[in-house]
Amino acid sequence: MLLWLLAQEREGMTVSELAARIGIEPPTATRSLARLESGGWFRREPVATDRRQVRIVVTDAGHELIPGIERAWAELAEQALGGASDEQREIALTTLERANDRLRGLVGEDVLAEE
Repeated sequence: MLLWLLAQEREGMTVSELAARIGIEPPTATRSLARLESGGWFRREPVATDRRQVRIVVTDAGHELIPGIERAWAELAEQALGGASDEQREIALTTLERANDRLRGLVGEDVLAEE
């Protein structure tokens, strides 16, 4: 998920931005990135305006993994919702997104998705 999110931003993002995007604390994002770093799927670049921060930018090798990640998610969704119609899938997705937003609100996190 981290790699997929990072790949959506060509200019990359800081660890804080990434953590906020997925609703975790920056130290948790840092630990997760450390586990992925040996694969060469991203690089760290200094932020010109703030020497304390770095941007995480997906490499070409990382971008090559994205289609496989998306296929795996599609296969999982098909297994989970195999017999559902397109309308039922849309209702399920909308309901899950709203539940996720509500739970984040209950624990004091900003809602990341719009209703």
